[in-house]
Amino acid sequence: MSNADWQFHPAADHGLGPVERLRSTRREQGLLSWAMHHLALAGLRTTLKVYHRFEVHGRENLPTAPPFVMIANHASHLDALVLAAALPRKVSATTFPVAAGDVFFESAALSAATALFINALPLWRKRATGHALEDLRARLLGGREGAPGSSVLGPEQGSRGHVQDSGLQDSGLQDSGPKGSTRDIAHQPECFSPVGLILFPEGARSRDGAMMPFKPGIGRIVAATSVPVIPCWIDGAHGAFPPGTWLPRPRKLVVRVGAPLKFADQPESRDGYDAVATRLHQAVEALRADTQRVGG
Repeated sequence: MSNADWQFHPAADHGLGPVERLRSTRREQGLLSWAMHHLALAGLRTTLKVYHRFEVHGRENLPTAPPFVMIANHASHLDALVLAAALPRKVSATTFPVAAGDVFFESAALSAATALFINALPLWRKRATGHALEDLRARLLGGREGAPGSSVLGPEQGSRGHVQDSGLQDSGLQDSGPKGSTRDIAHQPECFSPVGLILFPEGARSRDGAMMPFKPGIGRIVAATSVPVIPCWIDGAHGAFPPGTWLPRPRKLVVRVGAPLKFADQPESRDGYDAVATRLHQAVEALRADTQRVGG
């Protein structure tokens, strides 16, 4: 083996300060954070099973390797935890729920808890820039699989290897990037391996439990790629932990997992982004109907 076969790449979050690292989409797991996350996930699965009689239907549709995106209806702070708990253990360490930075990363202590125990990445929502969705797409595709011309990118992918700037308004996934966060991951794709993302395309929690329209931001992340998007319906989370409450109630939680969808044929344009959002909304709505038909 020659020296050319060996390449050294520093961690993508190398050089970031502790708080900046926690709030960065470039964050990578170290040994301590890996152990804390897996312990927290084991406790979460036990709690959901005992306290909420947690069930997963359609396990055959769950992803077995990254990259992938899991999406679902959003009516409770339990939603991201429920989807993370449903995943196979072998992909849990490389799966990142995307959480509101202005809520879950507001302080250093909350940033540490959210990053270390939930493995979440922040999405800053207050001011719209083009960087947030580029960063998420670059992190999703990762490494050289995310480079232009690779098999993960679909035929309509632009030459830059990340999303274009059109249609950021009303995306539902916006970035404000406060001091202590970073937004340059899209320009360093060689530092990463593909990951899984957990996203909620409604862009906010439903206050009454009814599913809202999906924002086109999800399309900006997956259009013109062959990344599978796994639609899910979460049943019971709004009743168990609705907005405005402090403690979850012991209600049954069910996740129904649908067949993966791909959007390599959708262009990187507002029409393409809207088409992705509409198709995914239809898929989740169909899962809701199936859940109600069989009684959970």
